[in-house]
Amino acid sequence: MRVSFLKKALPAVASLVATSLAFSGSDMSYHVSQLERPMQQTRQERGDPVMTLKGADGMPGDGTGMDNGYGLYITVAPNYRRAHVGGTEYACFDKRPTGGTPPVGKVRSVRGNWDWGLSVGVGYNFVRDMWNAKLDYTWFSTGGSDAFSVPASSSSILPLLGRSSLSDDPDPGSVSVFTFCQDASSSYKLEHHLLSSGLGRTYPISGRISLHPHFGVQLVWFGQRQTTSYKGGEPQISTPLQDGPTITITKAGLGDRIDSIVDRSDTFGVGPSLGTCAKWYLGSGFSFCSAIDGALIATKFRIKHDEELSGEKNGPTHVTASRQGFSPTAHLGVGLRYDRCMHQGFKHLSAGISYDTRYWWRQRQTLRVDEASVIRFNRSSEDIGFYGLTLDVKLDF
Repeated sequence: MRVSFLKKALPAVASLVATSLAFSGSDMSYHVSQLERPMQQTRQERGDPVMTLKGADGMPGDGTGMDNGYGLYITVAPNYRRAHVGGTEYACFDKRPTGGTPPVGKVRSVRGNWDWGLSVGVGYNFVRDMWNAKLDYTWFSTGGSDAFSVPASSSSILPLLGRSSLSDDPDPGSVSVFTFCQDASSSYKLEHHLLSSGLGRTYPISGRISLHPHFGVQLVWFGQRQTTSYKGGEPQISTPLQDGPTITITKAGLGDRIDSIVDRSDTFGVGPSLGTCAKWYLGSGFSFCSAIDGALIATKFRIKHDEELSGEKNGPTHVTASRQGFSPTAHLGVGLRYDRCMHQGFKHLSAGISYDTRYWWRQRQTLRVDEASVIRFNRSSEDIGFYGLTLDVKLDF
């Protein structure tokens, strides 16, 4: 009896359970789809995973949250920048007509102009774990100039570059020392190339904030040239030297002669880079972005110093030097971005404007003349800094 009852009841119970599971499964699928729909719309509006700041120095992008497409992206970023370069001082204005010791005046240097540069890049967004790889190239060329003259009756210009001894004095018992002039000018030219590669990953911290740490390799090249000239000023003071043979030292100007000086520096380096980008979603496709990164560049420096005094019998001065060392660099950028998905998720467009600055330590290398006892050429190391605005456009497809 009991066995007969169980045989009849078991099929009914199994049918009831199957029907219940079927209805509950369809109901669960319905609720899941209802939850996924607004989440998917939010992802498309925000472009998640988070797009990072794409500055002119090649900071990486990352995933776009597109459901379709090939995972590739390209970037174009024109930038408007100015360079601050150390070691461009070339002359000192002195209120006395023939200069003097100690000097009293104001030092003049070359200030850089505002100029345009360009960055282009290509990258790939991996499907797994929101990793991305990128390769960016940046070019920037700038320069500046400065010139001034003073009346010979009331003031003078003290040269800060080059040699002071005029070796072709016709009198063997006298030495002419170039100490002042009436006209001075200097120009500076810089060309910069940066090739950076990187690999990074996005880490969402909350629904509105994410970080994108990245690492890579940077190749850097700098070409620098400063051209300076002095002219004017007549001999004014003669001082007999008391010790040893009778020698007269003449503090001289250049008259109608011209002293031309050219300092060149070419550097090439490669080194690892490390940094992170952050994004804070504000709403309606807009985000606040920031980025910081640094690199330690192993660099080879080639330095040249040329000087020619018109009419000098012994010919021009030509000195070269080279060395290897490390040049650290740091970059910081902040800006605003807008992201939008297009063509049913097959393409993603991102545009941003940012303020960024990059600092290079010890990239300005020159040779300075020291004539305290005998002529020596000492190496000088100065820093270079860029700052300005960057407008970048990024297309994922």
